[in-house]
Amino acid sequence: MPVTVPGGPSVGSPNITLSLGTGDVLLLAQQIGALLSSIQGAGDLVFDSVTGGPLPNGFFGPGSTSELVINNPDSLNATIPGTWDYVVPIGSGPTTLTGHDVVIIPGTVGGTFNVSGNSTVAPNGGNNTVNATGTYVLSFGPGDNFIIADGTGTIATGNDGASTVTAIGEGQGNLIQSFGTGDLINAVLGNNTVEGLGANSTIVGGTGNLTINITGTGETIMGNAANLTGTLGGSNNLIWPGSGPMNVTVTGTNDTVVGSTAPTTITATGNDIVFGGPGALTFVGSGAGTSTILGGAGGTSNVTGGPGGVVYSSNSANNATVTGGTGTSTLFGGAGSVITFNSSLGGAYMVAGTGNETLNAAGSSAAVTFGGGLSGAVSMVGGSGADVFFPGASSDTMTGNAGKDIFSFIASNTQGSHDFITDFNAEDSMFLTGFDSTKSAFSTSSQGLTLTLSDKTTITFTNLTDQGQLNGHYLYVKP
Repeated sequence: MPVTVPGGPSVGSPNITLSLGTGDVLLLAQQIGALLSSIQGAGDLVFDSVTGGPLPNGFFGPGSTSELVINNPDSLNATIPGTWDYVVPIGSGPTTLTGHDVVIIPGTVGGTFNVSGNSTVAPNGGNNTVNATGTYVLSFGPGDNFIIADGTGTIATGNDGASTVTAIGEGQGNLIQSFGTGDLINAVLGNNTVEGLGANSTIVGGTGNLTINITGTGETIMGNAANLTGTLGGSNNLIWPGSGPMNVTVTGTNDTVVGSTAPTTITATGNDIVFGGPGALTFVGSGAGTSTILGGAGGTSNVTGGPGGVVYSSNSANNATVTGGTGTSTLFGGAGSVITFNSSLGGAYMVAGTGNETLNAAGSSAAVTFGGGLSGAVSMVGGSGADVFFPGASSDTMTGNAGKDIFSFIASNTQGSHDFITDFNAEDSMFLTGFDSTKSAFSTSSQGLTLTLSDKTTITFTNLTDQGQLNGHYLYVKP
């Protein structure tokens, strides 16, 4: 639907076409054109048309509305007299206009517009530069635009082009709607809300509050020192770390979040990737998707799994508490890390890495399967469920706690390590795979009962003193 405005003061005057398309992205020019036509029909429109400057003053009485059309073939740099309500620049020459408390609806050529007070600028296309102070509404059509906003208002970039918006107004800030491809949004000062509706744009926070609502694809958000909140939807979007706190709900698919140096809270429903930063990380899974989380080195994490479960890797010197949901949790330790798992619903796989670490599921009634590490000393603690332990090449200390627990030693995994079981009882079982029973032997010491296997792997039962306490509870298995 073409965008038109009245071309004269009276009904029957030819309309002026600003755009053969739909005009600006918020359709403001269409709405303004319809309003002016209605005013024209009521006989209250004061109209003038010029081809250059200086611009004339409007002469009109109380209750009337004024429209000035500028059709300049040559360059024009002019100040709009305050008597004009609506200004329509449609000329082919380069145009620079400065106005206060004015509505400017340019055509598709582009220009430079400096507005203050309570103003609206709605170019229908072209490459435009807008400097706005006060209170404003800025809506753009196709083209590449450059906007500096020092005040409060709404800014909507065009959906065909790449625009740069720099918001420097303190206080209430702006609603910035990014419809373009490759927009750059700089929310430097103030409390700004940015809606990412296009693709491959970059949103940069400053020192105020930054609220995001992302539904596009390939968007990059850099929080910097801003207090970052909002929703990350769409797909394949990235939040890059900053120094300000973060509280974001991730509803999209294949999104990636990197945590801040300040506390970070993420609620996710899809298959997303979260990297913890130096600050404390709180993660809540609330959907069917399975999120993957890497804890920050030296940081702390508090993770709650959802129906889709969660994959968590602790990084080095990371302290994590994971509460399982109905889905399965898969947890990987790291050197110097402590992972505590609690669940009465879905179970978990807890796998050690390299170095000294602790895998603790003492508070879990759901079954947990443990995997020992490759080196160092690993503590693995089961809960009240039927847990399964697979020691590795590290020196593993295993505590089954209540439940019918299984301890499975496999020669290719243990590789001659010295492991400990602290509470083997009559409900537990032990399987020895790949060892020669004829070359294995029991011994006792102050540490307890020790079984030395054929490859020199040793198992010390610190709560047992006699081989007979194991009768009927262990079995050699051929690989």
